[in-house]
Amino acid sequence: MASSATKPFVIQESEARFGQLYQVLGMELSLKIAGQDTHQQLTMFYGKYHKNDGPPVHVHHGQDEQFYIVEGDFLVQVGEQTYTLHGGDTIFLPRQVPHAFLVLSETGKMFFQTNPSGQTEALFKRLSQLPATATLEEIKQVHQKHGVSIVGPRLQN
Repeated sequence: MASSATKPFVIQESEARFGQLYQVLGMELSLKIAGQDTHQQLTMFYGKYHKNDGPPVHVHHGQDEQFYIVEGDFLVQVGEQTYTLHGGDTIFLPRQVPHAFLVLSETGKMFFQTNPSGQTEALFKRLSQLPATATLEEIKQVHQKHGVSIVGPRLQN
């Protein structure tokens, strides 16, 4: 697919690329750089979180992921290792390695990206369309259809 970005662009904190805002498993995410902007090389999101927010342990089968903590404290598990990250910290999460995070502070903000882009945008769009009553099995099926496997529960503090 051709890139839609023929020149630099700015996305303000309160904005999202192409208006793509997502509510994913109770977390507020906004698209900042779309896969179509980078010839599918990377996709970047910005998340605003509350205490105890975080996804279940999951594996991206075809993408690496990076987190940059803007604000707050996050517990991050990668494989068997756990790390406590604070504003200004970055972590690299290799593909095929189970990982998850948990927000430890009252609020937190984080940029994260996947590379290559893969189906991350489509995954978040579909998850944000699920009703609040969606079962864990339904959530797992959506992940699986988009190249991600849920392999464990959410982290606990």
